[in-house]
Amino acid sequence: MLGSSLRGLRLLVVEDDENIRESLSDLLRDEGATPTTAANGHEALQELRTSRVPDLILLDLMMPVMDGWEFRVEQRSDEALATIPLIAMSADMSAKARAIAADAYIRKPLDFSALVRRIRAVVDHAVEQRQAAAGTATAFALMAADIAHEINNPLTYVLANLHVLAERFPAGSLDPERQELHDLVADAVEGAERIRRVVKQAQLDPPSLRRH
Repeated sequence: MLGSSLRGLRLLVVEDDENIRESLSDLLRDEGATPTTAANGHEALQELRTSRVPDLILLDLMMPVMDGWEFRVEQRSDEALATIPLIAMSADMSAKARAIAADAYIRKPLDFSALVRRIRAVVDHAVEQRQAAAGTATAFALMAADIAHEINNPLTYVLANLHVLAERFPAGSLDPERQELHDLVADAVEGAERIRRVVKQAQLDPPSLRRH
């Protein structure tokens, strides 16, 4: 071990066995990581909601109070925590155990060298995904700004001409035809103004950058 393969990573170790929890934390520190610990899913959720979000969660499945499956359901239902990468750890190799929604599944007893490699791979993949998503969002925002600019230019002329027409056909005319023209122009002005408001809002808050 070079002692630096996990340097800078913040990890949350969720494990009910105190000996495993502390030994694993010590080994992770030797690799340069900064681990925090929890003895069950309930403690893990409290830690996640009150401390800095970790780069990855190492999750034992068989635990009292709140097991790994219950924790995973709660984590994924919380928008602020749902995207944290997670590696499940268990001696149970059944289909049910391996079906847990996790980025990787490690069998106990742990092969620490293999675990370190898997942690590095999962974290690197998560970083790549975030960078790709950020690039897509930025490109979409720029495209939206270009489209808004192309819409605004002709819309300015449309509104200017509609306002001229509105002045030529004022409300309250005794001529039914002129009154009808006034109503049509007023509807057109209202629609064009609505388009302008939508475009302005899209420029201020591009759809790709909104949180859903």
